[in-house]
Amino acid sequence: MRRRRGRESVCGSLPQLLWKTSLPALLTYSVYLTYYLGSFPRPAIPAGNVDAVVAVVPAAPLPAVSPADVQAPDASVAVGQGVDAQVADVQEPTADESAAGSEAATIAQPLKDRFAHLSGDLYDVIGPEQSPKKQQWLPDPPAKKPLPPAEEHKRSESEEELNEGQDEEVEQEQQRGRKRQQKPHQRQEKKSKDGEAGDDTWHYCAKQWEECVCPGTLRWGNGDTWLKKKRKKGEKEIKVSCSIMQFKDILPGDDAKHCECSEIPTNKAALAQATWKEVGAHESEAAVVPGRIEWVFCASQWQECACPGRVRWGNAGKWMYLAPKKGYTEVVVKCSIDFLADVAPGDEAKHCDCLVDSSSEFFEQINPGFLELAGLGHLRKTGNDEITSCAILESVADLSPPDTQAWKAAEYLCNEKFPWDAVDGNARPEAGEKSLDQATMRRLMQTWVHPRFKESYRRLYKDSGWLPRAFVNYYAGAPTGKIVNMTEELVRSVHEFSEEAIVVMHFGFATPERWTPEEFPRLVVLHAAPMPPTALRSFNFNKLRAMMLSRVIVGIELDSDQWVAPGVDTMFARTQQEVTEEYPMPILPSHFLDWGPSGEGPGGIGAKLWDRYCPEGKEGKCRWQTQRWGHAHPTWTFWAVPFLGRWLRRNFRDETLPAADGKQALQVREVLEDEDLLNVATWEEQGTKQWCKFDLPDPSEFETVFLHVKKGSSRRTCTKGDMCDDIGADGRWHPNGVAKMFFTAHHAVNPNETRLYLRRMKVIADTRRQELPPPILYHHRFFKDGDDLRSVHPDLTCLV
Repeated sequence: MRRRRGRESVCGSLPQLLWKTSLPALLTYSVYLTYYLGSFPRPAIPAGNVDAVVAVVPAAPLPAVSPADVQAPDASVAVGQGVDAQVADVQEPTADESAAGSEAATIAQPLKDRFAHLSGDLYDVIGPEQSPKKQQWLPDPPAKKPLPPAEEHKRSESEEELNEGQDEEVEQEQQRGRKRQQKPHQRQEKKSKDGEAGDDTWHYCAKQWEECVCPGTLRWGNGDTWLKKKRKKGEKEIKVSCSIMQFKDILPGDDAKHCECSEIPTNKAALAQATWKEVGAHESEAAVVPGRIEWVFCASQWQECACPGRVRWGNAGKWMYLAPKKGYTEVVVKCSIDFLADVAPGDEAKHCDCLVDSSSEFFEQINPGFLELAGLGHLRKTGNDEITSCAILESVADLSPPDTQAWKAAEYLCNEKFPWDAVDGNARPEAGEKSLDQATMRRLMQTWVHPRFKESYRRLYKDSGWLPRAFVNYYAGAPTGKIVNMTEELVRSVHEFSEEAIVVMHFGFATPERWTPEEFPRLVVLHAAPMPPTALRSFNFNKLRAMMLSRVIVGIELDSDQWVAPGVDTMFARTQQEVTEEYPMPILPSHFLDWGPSGEGPGGIGAKLWDRYCPEGKEGKCRWQTQRWGHAHPTWTFWAVPFLGRWLRRNFRDETLPAADGKQALQVREVLEDEDLLNVATWEEQGTKQWCKFDLPDPSEFETVFLHVKKGSSRRTCTKGDMCDDIGADGRWHPNGVAKMFFTAHHAVNPNETRLYLRRMKVIADTRRQELPPPILYHHRFFKDGDDLRSVHPDLTCLV
């Protein structure tokens, strides 16, 4: 939940070699990998404005069920054909594909004329990309990189000309001993005599690796180091990818490099930041009518707020007020000091509130969890569609084994006198200084069915209140934002290539109106209570909450930047076989990188985490690490739900894992992200099971499938393309590498590209399904299933 070619697979021997050397080598690899991924020819956007639709339904209070109502999933799960859906377009084969494999090219070619009538982008509105670890839906902020002390007080304003004859130059800006509190698009506009922008007229345009469309002068860099590019004569705008592939790397290693423009940028991501204006405090607060028109929490810091009215940003009496600009009906803003003034420096609880009228139609669309937090939940006209809470879960705890396990998980958070267990050590764990209060933890157990999806909920969950098998996703974001479009394509892929349901757990303010049950009959959208801004916990811990509260017997967690492929349903039966009463914990797929003490891992905490599990340091064996670092795309059954509740409790209560047997103490609050916590929890509870790589690192990995579409035996050799290698080996757990399973693609951050991949896959699956290569790839050979693979490689160390 993040950043992820040459003749090697994405995770072959090259990454392993670089990883084991040094940090500079790792940085070199990251640039190399990004170039490799960027070199993949992007599918042309088809003509046409294809709007997607999804659905949401509110549910009645949880009905009473008997143990007999809860049936175990079938041991055999058929591979789904999916539901019929119109294929709107397909990417024509590239020259490389035609040369490497004519079979793949001929599949797409006959459809050329079928979709020629479409025009326009698949998505007309795509907001900023999500930040995979800080929050779930927006780009990492282009944080200003401080100057080294020696350069802090430099007064140089010179601009160095680069590449004589070019319009690019490096501009050394000076701080003059003051901090810039105003953000790029807020700074006072100044014009020089020649019409060029003054020093303070820079508007944020795009982060690194994203496209900027600038109708003025563009600059690339960060802090006080910039490379400037002017428009050529007759050129209306500069359209460029903000990356080191287009510009000189003037700040090596600075991930916050970005593009700014001297005029208002016209790319969609930048325009999304320009729908509002700052307004006065008095007129905004005067609009409040207690009990009817109130400020409602909308988004925490680093998250996005979409509000059809006024927004305030700040905390504890220190506020900045925003209203829609003329011609706009809502404020869509990223609640961040990189786009808004820092009205409360140092306050991590800064957030956005939305001024909401309880008599408005929009009021009924708001996630009930936000209204409950504001004390306005009782004003909802749609009624109480709550399906989980501490009280509900406790009341049905004796009805069935799944209900018993669900309450055991929730009791860790609902009951101040939670059931203590030996895993905590020899003493009952004490809450730390940064513990959430009991009322907040109880509130986090609340979920509601979206009113639009009530009938879908009743049809799919039936009387037991449990889904036999389902994919589970969690998200939050503006209804017109990029994360919503990514989530929509994930839902679409499930309907195309699976027979199971998908539960989307919504932790944001409001969902898009275009999502309907008619478009996606196997979708259920559930609202969940948000973590309040004072929680100071990663948004991504909501992943564990979604798994806990979705009430799924056998589940597969999918992030919004994933999509599924044919055959994925076989993972449900295998999960049911592996996650049992005897092994009651989720199973993660192997990560494509073998994180260890020489690399901090995705959460960035590094030393404190690894000091516990690798007491000998970088040179020694990680004695207390029980398996390779896993990727946070777990599968689970209801037996593993208490595991999730137990470890959420440890983080939310700021507990400390005690020192023992040579292990140093570890404060669980300092395990900052969902992936870090899932790995730590697995090691602490002696977990040893790990999937082979079913969540392939990038959608382009599926080019291997497209290049090997042909008639033939069920076992064939991978010979085409440059991604036939295994996921890289490690010296301890998977010394011979990790097999790939073509069931899901990860890092699918471009919704338009995802739609095209799905169409290509559907055309192949529908017209020549028997010709898809077998889904498992290991040592350059395809295998139809785990038994087939183990007959050749009985020493395989990961699960298939």
